[in-house]
Amino acid sequence: MNLSVKGLKYIIIFWTLAAVMLVSDTVVYLYYLRPAEKALAHIEEEYQMKRAKRKPDAEGPARKARELKGIPRWEDFTKVMGEVYNKAERLKLLIESASYQPFPVKDSGLVKVTVTMPVTGSYADIKRFVYDLETSPRLFIIENLSLGSGKGGDGDISLKLILAAHFNTK
Repeated sequence: MNLSVKGLKYIIIFWTLAAVMLVSDTVVYLYYLRPAEKALAHIEEEYQMKRAKRKPDAEGPARKARELKGIPRWEDFTKVMGEVYNKAERLKLLIESASYQPFPVKDSGLVKVTVTMPVTGSYADIKRFVYDLETSPRLFIIENLSLGSGKGGDGDISLKLILAAHFNTK
């Protein structure tokens, strides 16, 4: 295999650049990322120790009874879901359909409703929608969510959301 001087020069430049990139990546990792990883591990360790020391709730059953009073009645299911749809509409998100699946919770007087809904919109609006659900005074449980590309390539993304809420049947 015969290489010209010019070809050999390009090969040397290529390998030199590759070596420089490798060294610079190593320096960035060792001086910036690794200390950050160690700091994060230390913070996580402190958090776990504080969590282990936390005392259990002394009120127990009394607190649970108060919390159950805040759970909406089964008859208010449409109102609660209307609030979810209003949040989406306010953020200009599209919910084409939704499926609902109720599951009675044994010996509790509660019914758990799982709602599966595809949501389409901008990433920022979907992020805000999920935040609004998580911080809502209603107890919504996000059981699963997955993001994907939207239809038509207009920059929108799609979110498949599985949301759960409990309702009081008594």
